[in-house]
Amino acid sequence: MEHFNVKIPKMKLVDVARCARYTNSHHLQFMFNVYALVKAGDKVKLHLTDELLKSWNDCIELETELNKQATATVHTEQMAALDRQRDTLLTNLFGIVRVQLKSPVQAVKEAAQKLDKALGVYAGIQSKAADAETAEVRGLLKDLERFSAEMTALGLAPVTAELKAVNEKFQTVYNERQVKVVDAKLPPLVEVRSQTDAVFNAVCHYIEASYLLAATEDDRPPIERLVDQINQEIDHFKTAYKQSAAQKKPSPAVKEREEKLKAAIPAFAEKAGYDEGTLTYTGKGKGAGMKRQYELAIKDRKGADGKPATIWVVMNKDGTLFLVEEKKLKANEKPKTGGGTTEQPDFGIKRKNQP
Repeated sequence: MEHFNVKIPKMKLVDVARCARYTNSHHLQFMFNVYALVKAGDKVKLHLTDELLKSWNDCIELETELNKQATATVHTEQMAALDRQRDTLLTNLFGIVRVQLKSPVQAVKEAAQKLDKALGVYAGIQSKAADAETAEVRGLLKDLERFSAEMTALGLAPVTAELKAVNEKFQTVYNERQVKVVDAKLPPLVEVRSQTDAVFNAVCHYIEASYLLAATEDDRPPIERLVDQINQEIDHFKTAYKQSAAQKKPSPAVKEREEKLKAAIPAFAEKAGYDEGTLTYTGKGKGAGMKRQYELAIKDRKGADGKPATIWVVMNKDGTLFLVEEKKLKANEKPKTGGGTTEQPDFGIKRKNQP
């Protein structure tokens, strides 16, 4: 009995990269490395056109530019730090005036009384939105120019000078961020990454086909070596990704903010009319800075789509939470598929003081 044998041509395949999971910087570096390997090869024997290689390079260059635009995040972090510094200075300023209202020195006490009255309209500006606070601080400093003698009596010149400098720095950083965002006019990074991946996959298919359909046996070893080099890069970045994912932990600032969020949920739930223990933080969030939204799950309730019911909240500077209202639909506007409704859903929740 003869053995049935089928001769299958040897194939050389590029491993699955799964680079969509990489961070932006890792994704860019991976593409940069692999592009350099492919570019050094014989494009004719790899059946790669100049147009395809140019498209790939254009995507990589655009990713590079978009990664530079991530400095907007740096600006946001700088603004947050300056805002905290500004709040501290304001608290110190108000505190000095308040303490000196009880000064045994009559001249100091009278100066404090005048300043307390003048600053009364600015009480609590630390909790206002950052850009609104900038304008308020500017107005406060302008008003204080009329009380130079009182300022001297309380020794407030260093505090107000520093407050002015920090407030101006905040405005400068804000302006720089806005200019970068407006001038960039670039597509979203997620879209560019998707196109880069598509071109990369096409290049890999061409390389694999070129090995299989090589004109001569001598053409195959260089292609095989190229595939091995690409796979080595893929393996390296996969390992780096796994290590990064395993070691990735939230920063102390993020952990602290999430702890404040959890601590604020009971008070928010009571004020909003939810029973105790009904709301819990899901661990999901979106946005950044003071505008970051947090998702809260509603216990034992599901939405119309059958998924667990949730709401989104934002945390104020003072640690209190407020509900993110769903966008109202305009006249004759149809709801988006899977989107919000024109009313705030109650998900059938029986709230406090409700029959």
